[in-house]
Amino acid sequence: MLSDGQRRVWDAVHAQDAETIVVHGPIRSGKTYAAAAAWVAWCAQWAPGQTVGLVGHTQQQIDRVMAPACREIAEHVGLSWTRAGVGWELATASWDGSPPATVVPLVAGDRGSETRARGFTFATAWLDEAAAMPETTVHTVLDRCSLPYARSVLSTQPEGPGHWINRDLIQTADGTELHAVPMTLADNPSLPANYEQRLRRRYQGPLARRLIDGEWVAQTGLVWPADAITAAVGDPPPSVWEGPCRLAVDPAESTVTHALLTTDVGQPGKRVRWVMAEWRHDHRAHGPLPAWEQAARIRRDLVGGRDVTVCHVDPSAPDMISALTEELGRVVKPAISKPLLPALKYVRDRLERGRLMIAAGRAGTLVSEMLGYRWDNAATARGEDRPVKENDHSCDALRYDVWTRPHSPVRVVRR
Repeated sequence: MLSDGQRRVWDAVHAQDAETIVVHGPIRSGKTYAAAAAWVAWCAQWAPGQTVGLVGHTQQQIDRVMAPACREIAEHVGLSWTRAGVGWELATASWDGSPPATVVPLVAGDRGSETRARGFTFATAWLDEAAAMPETTVHTVLDRCSLPYARSVLSTQPEGPGHWINRDLIQTADGTELHAVPMTLADNPSLPANYEQRLRRRYQGPLARRLIDGEWVAQTGLVWPADAITAAVGDPPPSVWEGPCRLAVDPAESTVTHALLTTDVGQPGKRVRWVMAEWRHDHRAHGPLPAWEQAARIRRDLVGGRDVTVCHVDPSAPDMISALTEELGRVVKPAISKPLLPALKYVRDRLERGRLMIAAGRAGTLVSEMLGYRWDNAATARGEDRPVKENDHSCDALRYDVWTRPHSPVRVVRR
């Protein structure tokens, strides 16, 4: 049974003259399910034997969110959704023996995805979290939906008011060829009654207006709340100083290299990440250091005799990755540095939940830079959410450590 909001999405996708449908709303508003349900039904009816695009920001998003949603919906209405090569086949709703639709996955999280998209002609495409994709890639996918009756479905959370999806699509929707369907938390009947209250205790200001109210508003002020940062500074339990540790490094050749030593304390599922210490070298103030010497000093002055289980390094610094590999071995891995915004939100969530802590007196520069880490107002005016790129080396190192998962695909660069 579809809610009223999900029904509006269905009607828009199946409207006769529709070409582009934008479904937008806050987290857990049911927009992904609504878009998937309407899109799968449209494919089954109107795309027999055609190629359709399943476009996600990452491969993980396609495999863990989009494809399972499509499979669940297809099976619910008696259709088959089966693996076929790198994609899937969706049986059509006709009874005349028409061939299935071929579902092609397309990762659209980088600018190279525009080139990949040019190789397809789609009857339809569903783009989930479209606001996180490069504008040129989205336009290319829309242009490739060029068969008769072709249409594109975009689902996304709100971003800044100047974001091109809000400016060029939502604000210009005419309800005929271009539809914009807003959704709210009330449109997801599966949510518990107190869910919105729980979110409002966690989020305030512009972030609450986006994540809870579904508004396209600008990010302002600090990236991470000052009260959460100051509350995260404390005295760690003695076990912090025992056992193995982790390392994260944001290197530089002419500005600042910053490294953080961290460890996890607690039982699985309730672990707290503690920042134990930091190491910093300012090349401008103290002269340049080659990568091999920085790596040696990090090993000597920060790590000491501890065992390092993993070391995440900015992936754009192969010399430092190679130098640290010589010092620490195969535990050195390129960090996952993109996408930026989900990583920043994840760090914020860890801070606000008390799952990320900083040992008092051990990482003063990190605390200072976190308290000055702000959104870039000039970027906001252009419709982008991006922090000011200034005095952020420790913040980048923290993001690498917290965001990069042990199962993330990595490649160690050797010297």
